[in-house]
Amino acid sequence: MERALQVLVISTDDSLESEISAALGEVRGVNAIVRAEADPRRGSEVARDRRPDLVVLGMEAGGELVRQTAEEVAAGSPESLLVAAYRLDELGAEGPADSVIGVLRASVRDFLRRPVSSAEMSDVLRRLVLDRPTERRGPVGRIASFVSNKGGVGKSTVALSTACQLAHRQPERVLLVDASIQLGVCASMLDLEPDTTLADAARQVDRLDESLLTNLSLPHESGLRLLAAPRDAVEAADVDERAMTRVLTVARRAFDIVIVDTFPLIDAVAIAILDLSDRVNVVVNGMVPNVVGIASYLSVLDQVGVPRDRQRLVLNATHPPFGGQLSPVDIADRLGRTLDHVVPYSKSVLAAMNQGSPAILSAPRWSRFAKAIREVAADSVSTGPRTGKVVAPSDAADGPARDGDLPLPEAST
Repeated sequence: MERALQVLVISTDDSLESEISAALGEVRGVNAIVRAEADPRRGSEVARDRRPDLVVLGMEAGGELVRQTAEEVAAGSPESLLVAAYRLDELGAEGPADSVIGVLRASVRDFLRRPVSSAEMSDVLRRLVLDRPTERRGPVGRIASFVSNKGGVGKSTVALSTACQLAHRQPERVLLVDASIQLGVCASMLDLEPDTTLADAARQVDRLDESLLTNLSLPHESGLRLLAAPRDAVEAADVDERAMTRVLTVARRAFDIVIVDTFPLIDAVAIAILDLSDRVNVVVNGMVPNVVGIASYLSVLDQVGVPRDRQRLVLNATHPPFGGQLSPVDIADRLGRTLDHVVPYSKSVLAAMNQGSPAILSAPRWSRFAKAIREVAADSVSTGPRTGKVVAPSDAADGPARDGDLPLPEAST
């Protein structure tokens, strides 16, 4: 699959979520994120906001309630495929045939017999989701988020530079969402003064569509559009998990590429972003406190269900070389993870931040900074596996670090 399969389970039976997760985990080639809601009305709202690929409805409450829930889900998220999960004793007093017919009339496409087996789940996915994507929905854009465990590591700089690089190739088709909701700096880095922000989109979440979202974003001369961060912490309080989910779901339908700069905190809003991200770029710099902290942060990403194949580790050199500096191999060793990208230090980046003109827009193509950003950009929208190792831990490397691996300073540009 090109991106994570979004699955919503609506059932009062907690064990159904476990069955679905276990069955999906055994289906080869499928990377799924499963969310469960016990209340049918809440489940319908989540389906409308998240637009999951697959909705599984438990039939323990009877065919009539399942039919009503299915109709609400189909109305709010018509592109989602609906499947009902049943035990024989749950098909209702009206009889199995009548119960099944009623549910089928409510847009339910198939049934899963409980306990759910991986073989039956695989069959349903292949027939309804994986083999017939063009019949199921129109094209959707890809979401790449940039995350870290702390500020000051250049996360926003790398995110914004990546967005500008992509917008250069696809003008007006790239949206940068500044979801660093209390410390957003993307507008100032682009020398923009936003009249509307992410908070405005959150306040209008019930009527938010592609046209409204586009109007709330700001154009930049690079071809990029920006949905700016809230102006202050008071406005930021309007941006909750539901609003962020809705914004990103609508954004990926309005734009080919959505880049998300995030707040350095794992909370419900951050998890909503992670769930919807096709690529999660974890930004780290070469300072020991950050490397130690990012090791714990990577563990948290694993615990909240962000698959390793969606994660990329980006080393961003925020300082010129100095004595005692950690090398990329040192960092890879400490984290036990390959560094997928190394963005070298460039003093032109610091000057550009004060000028409100991203350095990537004027950087020579041959500069190491520009080359690194192009690689991050290409990888962020790639649907394939990793193309190679940049810096692997020393026990997996062929030899010591090469000079080309080190974050050497750029020539002045």
